[in-house]
Amino acid sequence: MQKSIARNPNMLRTLIGLGLTLIIVLGYAVYSASLDSEYYLYTTSNEEVDVQLEQQDQGDGTVVFTAEVTGAFTWVNFSVEGLPAGGELEVTSGGQRWWSHPALVEWESGIFNCLAPDDDFEIVNTCDRSYTHSATPDDEGLTRLRGLLDDELPLSGMGSLRAVNETVAQEEVEQMIAAADSTVTWRIVLRAEHDIDPADVTVTMTVVEHDFVNIEPFKLDPVTEGFWSLTALLGCLFLVLLLPMGFYYGSRLKEKAEARGRDAALAEESEHVGETA
Repeated sequence: MQKSIARNPNMLRTLIGLGLTLIIVLGYAVYSASLDSEYYLYTTSNEEVDVQLEQQDQGDGTVVFTAEVTGAFTWVNFSVEGLPAGGELEVTSGGQRWWSHPALVEWESGIFNCLAPDDDFEIVNTCDRSYTHSATPDDEGLTRLRGLLDDELPLSGMGSLRAVNETVAQEEVEQMIAAADSTVTWRIVLRAEHDIDPADVTVTMTVVEHDFVNIEPFKLDPVTEGFWSLTALLGCLFLVLLLPMGFYYGSRLKEKAEARGRDAALAEESEHVGETA
């Protein structure tokens, strides 16, 4: 390689110039992406609200509660304490189907989520969608039911979208929240083999409401991104030069080994000639 550089002194300049050009191109790409981003991050309130329940006339060994909620909601949670073993919690929504699954009660621990990618890597809702869902008491005597009213709103309260500018992005977010805004009437029925005393059970209901909070352009940190880009560039150059350098040093070691072998053979031959003389 030293001979090649000596024969062609422009080779080293070419390598250095190519590396600097790549660094400048990567730096400009990071800088331009940080200045004008087509992606925006928006935040919603994502606030859990308690719902006031109204008890209806008791009949046929059941206890019935009703409630009405208005707004843009994602999660809806029902909890019953004191329901006898073998009892059942049945919840029906009026006018709007909703998603639910028994494993959703463990959602907070990250075990299950309704939204998951399919074979085409598109996000789909894998939960059961119906007007009525039910649950039974667990081993601790607690009955829980969790459902999802709207799967377009951000479940964590933060989302992203692509738009031509911030004004259009905010309008799209507000339209999404307005589309999810609705009034839903709920009917909660508690059943058991024997009559249930309403004083022995505690029923709670909460919903997670979403209102628009703010929106901002997605920004990159030029320093951090530039550092990682430079690291990637140096890594690529190292990999590109590793193979020819390996061949070069391998051939040099082979030449030195052959030279040592020839020197040893010549020395042995000279010694043998001297002894015969």
